[in-house]
Amino acid sequence: MNQKPGKKAILPLLLAAASPLAGTADAALPAAAPLARVLDEGPVDQALALLGPGPLTVGPYRLLRELGAGGMGRVYLAESTGPVRRRVALKVLREGLFAPEFAARFEEERRALAALEHDHVVRLFDSGQDADGRPWLALEYVEGEPITTFCDRRGLDVEARLRLFVEVCAAVNHMHQRGLLHRDLKPANILVSERDGRFVPKLIDLGLASRTGAGDAEDAVVGTPAYMAPEQLWLGTAELDQRCDLFALGLVLRELLIGARPARAVPLDVLRQATLRERPLPSSELRGLGGEAVEVARQRASKPGRLARRLHGALDRIVQRATAVPRGERQDSVAALASEVERDARRHSAWQRARVVLTVGACAAAGGFVAGVLAGMPG
Repeated sequence: MNQKPGKKAILPLLLAAASPLAGTADAALPAAAPLARVLDEGPVDQALALLGPGPLTVGPYRLLRELGAGGMGRVYLAESTGPVRRRVALKVLREGLFAPEFAARFEEERRALAALEHDHVVRLFDSGQDADGRPWLALEYVEGEPITTFCDRRGLDVEARLRLFVEVCAAVNHMHQRGLLHRDLKPANILVSERDGRFVPKLIDLGLASRTGAGDAEDAVVGTPAYMAPEQLWLGTAELDQRCDLFALGLVLRELLIGARPARAVPLDVLRQATLRERPLPSSELRGLGGEAVEVARQRASKPGRLARRLHGALDRIVQRATAVPRGERQDSVAALASEVERDARRHSAWQRARVVLTVGACAAAGGFVAGVLAGMPG
């Protein structure tokens, strides 16, 4: 990889890291303040109080409460005010980000969402501009949890986690087939909810999505540092391909399997060096956790030794390959990654069935032997 000194500015914390909204409204803010300023000053309920009676609206949507905020936008739970009532996640560009590159990024997200139609990708319902000229997007409201949190809270075993992961891969592959890169895949951007007894994952936040081969105006380093592929720190965005998303998915899979979160180094030079180090195999890392391995295994409905045996072999190799530093050593595509995971899951399932059959057969044979012995004994 060749470094391009002086050409990049690190913006991952500015553009990607989602965090809960915080802060309070300025008590001296006049009730007649522009809507944009009020929204950016504090929570919706305080903004309502400042603006006086009547609903706080953006376009045809009434804001209910805040959901979160990132570097470029704030997201609110909102409800349509028309005859058809629908709750949406309303994303509004932050005040002060009217520079062309931010407006272009928001427009790119809108185009990316409009091009996608998949059960596991958040849907775009509507878009427009508010009274202050800020663009907004009305998105499907997903009432879910990050995939790792969802799995851990429910104690899902490895097989259930792999099934969810394969569905996530299908959604990312859908993007890739349409020439789009997500560029910010991480557990927080993969929400899972339960519907009619089914676990449904959804990709959210396409704020950094880009066309394959398209470069950013400033060619900046964008993404969440802990999940970025090494080449995202070294190459221009026009040189990236779907293997940067594949790398991030490999880290998500690793986290699903053993709970290991990537190191969160922030300075660019330190981060670049960290990404050049190969990670240990998941089964080896699990064994190195000591007492923590008991809790990790418990969250996966297993025990440390049994979980390590499940990971050893194919799953170790799959994760290691997906997170290889040289991108040429990774799987060719996200579809290929999903295929490898499914193939391993089928082999494991077949082995489990065979073991049950062998166990039952052995028990039956032993029972027959004992019955024969007893029958031959004198009364």
